[in-house]
Amino acid sequence: MIDLDDLFVRLVPNLSVNEMIAPCDCGYSVYIKDELPEDKKVEALYHAYMHTQCNDFSKDDIQEIEARAHYDLDNLSEFRKALREAQTQYEC
Repeated sequence: MIDLDDLFVRLVPNLSVNEMIAPCDCGYSVYIKDELPEDKKVEALYHAYMHTQCNDFSKDDIQEIEARAHYDLDNLSEFRKALREAQTQYEC
């Protein structure tokens, strides 16, 4: 099961990269470039999510971390489904 409760997502205009992630007190802050198309925003969020799942914040080799995160797209369709389900939970 994919748990998205500890990801706090912010869309940022004119961000210089597609996404950034940083640990925070209650999980992770994820910053996504606002100008990206919706499907690319989901991919950027998935990329950030994979960093949390692989405990990348305790690793040193950035090249290895990014290479794996960019090519680990096996569960992207499952992630999209979980994201849709999470959105309906928070709709008013």
